[in-house]
Amino acid sequence: MILCDLDGVLSEFAEPFSRLVSGRYGTPILGAARVPNWEWRGVLTQEQMDYGWQIVGSSPTFWDSLSPCAPAAVFAKLASYQTAAPVIFCTARVGANAHEQTSSWLGRMGIAHPLLIVTENGQTKGEITRDWPLIAAIEDSPSQAMSLAENDVWVYLVDYPYNRRIDHENIMRCRDTEEAVERAIKRWQG
Repeated sequence: MILCDLDGVLSEFAEPFSRLVSGRYGTPILGAARVPNWEWRGVLTQEQMDYGWQIVGSSPTFWDSLSPCAPAAVFAKLASYQTAAPVIFCTARVGANAHEQTSSWLGRMGIAHPLLIVTENGQTKGEITRDWPLIAAIEDSPSQAMSLAENDVWVYLVDYPYNRRIDHENIMRCRDTEEAVERAIKRWQG
């Protein structure tokens, strides 16, 4: 099995999130490549982050409206391998209907009937996937990548400024999602 994250890997989260906050506070609008650290320190205050998450959590469409940040070929490849080597799409998205919005979004990207896990209450992906026979994971979050790597999962980390300080023998940096997916599939193929 291959685990695949969504935000920052398949979908563009940073720009629409920062746009929400900017609408109220006039803060910079940043794509993932310009977010300097995972906590957005120096970019957004805690009050601004809380505001953004409150809006996202109550939105009936935020997760379903995100743009893809990976090319169509990546979605096609994931869809084709979904039956041979099940792909688990796993995310820490918030909101009462985050699962439904995410499933709908994946369907529009060509992933029919995705195996989707939305983590709850601060669970790490390493914790919730311990009982799954994972071969590899595709991730961008420093903490999630480390939790997976420490649970003996090989992690293909999509390289961003906010994850450059993480290092582990089970983590391999990739220039983009396309490379990460290719490497994860090759690892699964043996």
